[in-house]
Amino acid sequence: MNLPVIYAVVKPENHASIRVTERLGMKPIGRTNKYYNIELLLFQLDAPEEWRENRGAVLQQRVGGQRSGVQRLIAEYQRLVAEYQRLVAEYQRLVAEY
Repeated sequence: MNLPVIYAVVKPENHASIRVTERLGMKPIGRTNKYYNIELLLFQLDAPEEWRENRGAVLQQRVGGQRSGVQRLIAEYQRLVAEYQRLVAEYQRLVAEY
C-alpha cells in the first residue's frame, strides 16, 4: 500500500482492540478527540525502515516467514468478524430457546 504510517483509533474500554494494536506492534500515541467526536486512544504503526529508505519500493510481503503488520491486522480482523458472527448465531439460538 506504500503507506509510511498507519493509525488506529480505539475506544478506551475496547480492551480486545487494544490488544490487537499491541500484537501488531503499534505505538500508543495518546488520547484524541479528532475522530468521530468522541475520546479515543490513538495508535501508530510506522512502515519498516527499508520502505522509507526506498521511498515505498515494493518489498516481499514475508520476511523470514513473518507476516507484515498489515497482513496481521487483516487476519486479526477476519478472526474477529468470524467470532462476532459466531456470537450472534449463539445469541439468536438462545433467544429462540427462551
